[in-house]
Amino acid sequence: MTLRFSALGLFNNNREAFSSLFLLLFFMLCGMLLSFSIISLLRELQLVATLSQILTAALSTLFTMAFPAILYGFVWCRRKRTTTVSYFLGLCRVNPRKEISPSSLFFLLLLLTFVLFLLVQGSSHLMEKVLPYMPSGLQEVAEKAKLRDEMLMNLLFAEHGLEYSFLRIVAFAVIPAFSEELFMRGALQPILIKVFRNPHWGIVLTALLFAGLHLSVFNFLGIFIYALYFGYLAYYLRSIYPGVILHFLNNFATLAIFYFTQLV
Repeated sequence: MTLRFSALGLFNNNREAFSSLFLLLFFMLCGMLLSFSIISLLRELQLVATLSQILTAALSTLFTMAFPAILYGFVWCRRKRTTTVSYFLGLCRVNPRKEISPSSLFFLLLLLTFVLFLLVQGSSHLMEKVLPYMPSGLQEVAEKAKLRDEMLMNLLFAEHGLEYSFLRIVAFAVIPAFSEELFMRGALQPILIKVFRNPHWGIVLTALLFAGLHLSVFNFLGIFIYALYFGYLAYYLRSIYPGVILHFLNNFATLAIFYFTQLV
């Protein structure tokens, strides 16, 4: 009973935040339906499997992440008439909440990124060690997800050539970095911060959702750590650009590592 009333009170006290959340999710649903339609048309063209997978990944990310975020920002700013869409979604220059010199900020980000990289690598190894002790059902899900990821990567790298390499970088490094940060840290995270009236709860929940959307048991902890990092960066720097750049570098490094392991 207490939980029900507290949830009702949370809704009543944050109606504007919840309406923003529902609006964003509605646009996301519209984007998903639109992407399904376009992808269905692509399949009828009978393209090369690698090219088809690349285009499918790029379009689905754009329409389910970037499209709803931009549309939501446009509607919100048009209704409020207080700021621009780009500023509202964090597409602006870095403006730290606490005064810090650019050089100090750069070295701090460099250090944090390196430390987090080590943590993420350690978390992946930890998940592999812990997997045998997990329930059999969860083990099966994890193994299937890992096999699916490996099959997808093998398919993506089945075709070689400069044009495919460029398309892979765009589809799996550039577009996801921009689109996911725009949706998660630019649109969703500020809404959840308003819903809970607490930046930490909003950032943590956004990170959990971000990690869950990747549907990877092995990499869940690592993705969650990165998502927390990107979330706090966006909040304290009041810009998603640092997160976009670091997100891109992480995706690019993942592609490069897989590519070179295929060559060996």
